[in-house]
Amino acid sequence: MGHRSKLLLSLTLLTLISLCAHTPDTSDGLNSSTQSARHSRQTHRSHRALATATPTLESVIDYYSELLGNEEYSYAEFLWKANIIAARHRPPLAQLSDDEAVAIIAYTSQLYGEINRRMRGHLPMEDLQVVVDTLNSALGKLPKFIGAVKRSSNLPEDVLAEHQVG
Repeated sequence: MGHRSKLLLSLTLLTLISLCAHTPDTSDGLNSSTQSARHSRQTHRSHRALATATPTLESVIDYYSELLGNEEYSYAEFLWKANIIAARHRPPLAQLSDDEAVAIIAYTSQLYGEINRRMRGHLPMEDLQVVVDTLNSALGKLPKFIGAVKRSSNLPEDVLAEHQVG
């Protein structure tokens, strides 16, 4: 699958994913203090995991969740949303691993901004490389998309000047 086809398909997936983007997770029945304590433990694990040579997707996502100050951006929340989407849209989403589904959903959160900023600026990606690699793996498993896709973006003029239209 070509890069352009993958991009078109990922934009289509963004539309599907946005259907679940603001659905609160009340399925575990935990009260807010229990959830807060759980988040604190997860955050501590995230910092330890990022200190290792090869961080996991979960540790990177949970680290950025804390950095952004939004526990809705945690690995567990993204996985919950991915499972809802996969249940609604079986193939092709059901064929993705948990990490691959989470990577796609994470990219639709505020994390996309940091990934894109580093890629456009050719900046180091060490801590986010596991997210990019997993996202590419997920996109490689999805079927080609043929059809019109619309996207809007507010890119600076210098970034636009570096890229060709089409």
